[in-house]
Amino acid sequence: MLSKIEIRQQFGQQSNWKGGLVVTRDLIFLGMALGIAYYWGQHWWLTILLIWFIGMIQFAMGESLLHEASHGNLFKTKKMNVWVGNLIAYAILTTLDEWRTEHQTHHGYLLSEQDHLTQDYIDYRLYKGIHPFITWILQPLLGWVGFHWLRSELGGLFKHKGVLLFYAILLVFCGLTNSFSFLFWYWIIPLIWAYSSILYWSEITDHYLAKAATRSNTSFFWNFMFHNGGYHWVHHEYPYIPWYLLKEADELLSPTDSPMDRTKGWWEMYQIMLEDYNSKHLV
Repeated sequence: MLSKIEIRQQFGQQSNWKGGLVVTRDLIFLGMALGIAYYWGQHWWLTILLIWFIGMIQFAMGESLLHEASHGNLFKTKKMNVWVGNLIAYAILTTLDEWRTEHQTHHGYLLSEQDHLTQDYIDYRLYKGIHPFITWILQPLLGWVGFHWLRSELGGLFKHKGVLLFYAILLVFCGLTNSFSFLFWYWIIPLIWAYSSILYWSEITDHYLAKAATRSNTSFFWNFMFHNGGYHWVHHEYPYIPWYLLKEADELLSPTDSPMDRTKGWWEMYQIMLEDYNSKHLV
């Protein structure tokens, strides 16, 4: 077993060029999606697919990369973490400092009254004995989660000057290019519907019903799209490890004696919730 010093020496390595590369990847994905929407967005089925794909990119940047920046892991240079982190944060109606403060409380007081996740789980109605088909599937897909997210986050638009300036510039650009409807369908709707739903599923997967308080999601697709954000146990234990080393660190450092604290993805998490529900409600 490696010592704490050896773990930090082996895995605590931030990189400016890797940070730039991963931000560029997401911007390319976003640009491709917007290009497809511009030329072929008249097909309703393609619009729905693009809304969810763009929501994934919003989550990849607005949750995964912002998370890395808040820990000082996205770039080696502190100023780059602050500058890029704030720019990403403005897009999802917050600031780097506000996001970091909430996240540090989450790390320090996990699932306590101080942790925002405790209230989130109550708001998500996870403790009301509701069938998981409703809480896991219907609530996000039918927009209930999006409404809850918008109600809690909309104040950020008027509370933070950076957020207000970001969206003011965006609105001016859309006014000059006559593209308000494009902004609505391919940024606002993905943010309210898809991004909020993915955030909801992520928050539940990370900690809900986890025996050791934190669960890892080892899904290849999830970790490819969201920059190894599924390796959550190892992140909580060693928050200085950057995203590109989390998989290797997970394989070396994570315990393997609690299968319930590791899941292979969205469907398996639903099965965990369903098993818990059945154990309490079926005789």
